[in-house]
Amino acid sequence: MQKFVVDKDDNSQTVNAWYRICQDKQLPYIIIEKRTKYATVRWDYFSYTKENEEKIIDNQNIYVEELEAIFQKYRNPKSKPRIDGFGLVYYFDIEVEKAPALAEELYDIVVKIVG
Repeated sequence: MQKFVVDKDDNSQTVNAWYRICQDKQLPYIIIEKRTKYATVRWDYFSYTKENEEKIIDNQNIYVEELEAIFQKYRNPKSKPRIDGFGLVYYFDIEVEKAPALAEELYDIVVKIVG
């Protein structure tokens, strides 16, 4: 099962198609924005139904530690996280080779919440 999409060229068609799949199947909307050496891994909850959004909001404090732990696992000195509550997560400047593994772990955390 696909857990994320890689956006190499700022391709809105790829990103929009992935959003529709995530919305239809209620999957975590995770994108890797790939550059030459580094990538940004991001997740946004806006593809979810109101019911699933409420699950995320109700459980966000439980999972923030896990979000920080996966950042620590894949970070480098240049990397920076941005975790706004739990519904919006960015990991900036992750090495391109490590980004897919981080994205998969992020997916697994989100799935634990929404079921």
